[in-house]
Amino acid sequence: LNRQLTEGNRLMRIGELPVAYDSALAQRSASQMQDYLRSKGYFKSRAVHTVQLDSARRAQVTYLVAEGERTYVRHVHLETDNAAVDSLLEANRNKELVQPGDGYDAARLGQERDRIDKLLKDNGYYNFSRQYITFAVNDTIRPPDTTERRPLVDVTTVVNEPLDGTAHRPYKVDVVYFTEDAGTQGPSRRDTVEYLNIHYLARRHRFSQKVLNAKILIRPGALYSQQKSVDTQRLLGSLDMFKYANIFYDTTGGRFSAKLYANPLPKYTYSVEGGGTVTLANGFPGPFGSTNFKIRNVFGGLEVFELRGTGGIEGVAGFGTEVGNRILSSQQLSLVSTLTFPRIVFPSRFKYIFDRFSPRTRVQVGYNFTGRPDFRRFGFQGSL
Repeated sequence: LNRQLTEGNRLMRIGELPVAYDSALAQRSASQMQDYLRSKGYFKSRAVHTVQLDSARRAQVTYLVAEGERTYVRHVHLETDNAAVDSLLEANRNKELVQPGDGYDAARLGQERDRIDKLLKDNGYYNFSRQYITFAVNDTIRPPDTTERRPLVDVTTVVNEPLDGTAHRPYKVDVVYFTEDAGTQGPSRRDTVEYLNIHYLARRHRFSQKVLNAKILIRPGALYSQQKSVDTQRLLGSLDMFKYANIFYDTTGGRFSAKLYANPLPKYTYSVEGGGTVTLANGFPGPFGSTNFKIRNVFGGLEVFELRGTGGIEGVAGFGTEVGNRILSSQQLSLVSTLTFPRIVFPSRFKYIFDRFSPRTRVQVGYNFTGRPDFRRFGFQGSL
């Protein structure tokens, strides 16, 4: 009833709702058009609106936009008081997103800020933040070449130092800890095993440190890298061994420590599903069911064994003179077992080349059976 009072009956609600004219919103729309054009380099653009009212109390709003000439970038400068940051940025000048000759674009400057932020964080600058990057745009350019008619600007990328007087510095990872059973409780204390300079902590070491080591891209003695942290989380998450894998960095005590916490999934899981199935052509409904059984870390090398069974019965119309119009049954049964290794199974060092891309080797064997009134079919499958 409330909707009918405010919007009218069903017939009145067909089509678009009427919009009341608001002079403030009309002016704001014109201002937004002008702001957008200026962000794209049209600094002398103007946007105004006119309104015409008719006798039916309807308003026609017309926006008049004059974009003017676009401003282009003449030079791009880099300014920072940090020599190490300056050297890193100069070495990557070919990747700058703002280049001389480009049309001025504020959104492009934002993308350049993100690029610099990522570049520094991937090269050890753990405490760096986007807020330290600013841009100074000089639009008072008077080109000496009289043939240049376009408006020009010079863009200076400024990387500021922290306000507390300290300087940006790169961090090297001193030690890496990996807790294999984070979030679990137990009577015993965690034991530490060191493998290739990574410390593995667990009450009971169930997982192969050799396989885990290939998934951890953070290394002691290497510069901090945000991208390697993200890739390490992705690789650990793709193993189907852990509920979560979080990474924290600790700068206390004069050391830069990487601490990885992984909460293991249950070793055994199973699921059961049930439903019905029917074939549209001369079919009648019948029950359908499936079950899935999974064992994680079968041999201690983060392997996953999975056994899936499905079965179903459905009715089919009888045919022939003997069966007449009776409803006969059709049975389907399948059993598939899969063993997945978290690496390429190959007898050489070739199997470690693609660890960064989370490769898998899957061995699968299966059996299926179909029984119908007119035939029976047995099938075996295998794949690597």
